[in-house]
Formats: sequence, structure tokens, C-alpha cells
Amino acid sequence: MQPFDPPAVRSESLSNGLALRLAPRPRLPVAAVALVLDVGETVVPRERAGLAGLTARCLEGGTARRDGAELAEALEGLGTELRIRTGWDGTTLSLTCLAHRLPEAFQLLAEVVQEPSFPDGEVERAIQEKRAALRQRRMDPSSMAADAFLPLLYSSGSPYSRPLAGSDETLDELQLHEVAEFAHRRFGPKGGGVVVAGDVDAGEVEELTQRHFGNWDGGEPSNGEVEAE
Repeated sequence: MQPFDPPAVRSESLSNGLALRLAPRPRLPVAAVALVLDVGETVVPRERAGLAGLTARCLEGGTARRDGAELAEALEGLGTELRIRTGWDGTTLSLTCLAHRLPEAFQLLAEVVQEPSFPDGEVERAIQEKRAALRQRRMDPSSMAADAFLPLLYSSGSPYSRPLAGSDETLDELQLHEVAEFAHRRFGPKGGGVVVAGDVDAGEVEELTQRHFGNWDGGEPSNGEVEAE
């Protein structure tokens, strides 16, 4: 078996609280970028369960500069796909591109998270997609068993006792404007970080991070606290 020699990870921090982790790996001309936000489903009240994941999903619906189709076209032009995942304790936006397209990737990533537009049509579409996913989940025995097990494992006051994606009932109560309000209140640099790995120059990555995220402000870090339910 060929030994694996992991690269040394370089750590920096921006003045706004955003961390930078850099792992150069020059064997292939590819770079992977991940933006980690300190916001997950644990900060969402029970009656709004699923809001954090829905908000993150709606980031794909467009920005102040381009609508959803134009954003998708820009990502396709980079030869990449934006992947967004929300868990209990954080949200991650990630993409992989050719190393020489890294400046464009940083610009798009910053635009998506700092200038989201949340048009009502895109939010409504995301809600309907979530409803369809919930219906499909109810048809899968293993998913049903996992959801039924949660309240047995965790106390009723814990956010972990409910399904991560929320429910039809919480979606019924959700108002479209709450998505933009949640992003404005919670999405920010504090407690989060940028992780870059691949065939990259450390100085360039530091400059790109400072240029695109250095003036980013706002957002409340979760600090592991759960909003009152």
C-alpha cells in the first residue's frame, strides 16, 4: 500500500472572525473550496424546523447580480457545481474547479452567500421540492424508522429529537419572507471558515479570501445555543 503523506495545513484568521485553512496539494491542477457557516438546524425553533436547510437551498435561486439561471450558467462556465449541505451544527457551501479558475470561484461563492436575492418564486419552488422529499422519505422504511427513533434517543426539548428536514406542518406555517430574514440574521463570517485544498498558491488564496470575504459582516454565531422553542 502506498503511504499517504497529508499536506501541512496552514491556518490564518480574518479580522471579522472568518478562519482560513489552506492545504496545498500540487499533484493535480485542481482546487477545492469550502465555505463553512456556523449555522445549522439547532438554532431553529421547533415550530420552524427545516428553515436553516431550506434557506441554504434557496441560495441557488439567484443573487443581486444574476438570477438562478444566470448563476447556474456561471457555475457551468467554471466547469463546477455548487454543493450546499446543512446539518445540525453548520452549513457548508463547496465547489471544485481547475486551479487557474480559483479567482472566479471565490467571486461566485462570495456573491452567493453575501448577496442572495431569495425571489418568492424560487423560495416557493424550494418548499415544494422539500415537500416532495418528505413524501419520498415517508415511503422509505429505513428513513421512517430513523425518524421514529429520534424522540426515543433525545429528550423532547432537544432539537435533535426532530427530523433534520422538518415536517409538512412546519412548512405549512412558514412565510416566504422568513427565509431572507433568517439568512440576514444568521449568515455571517463569525465562527465560520474557508477551507482550500489543491494546487494553489498560499499567498494568492490569502489575498482572494481577504478581497472577497474580508469586509463581510453580520450574522450571529450559534455558539451552540438553541433558540427558545
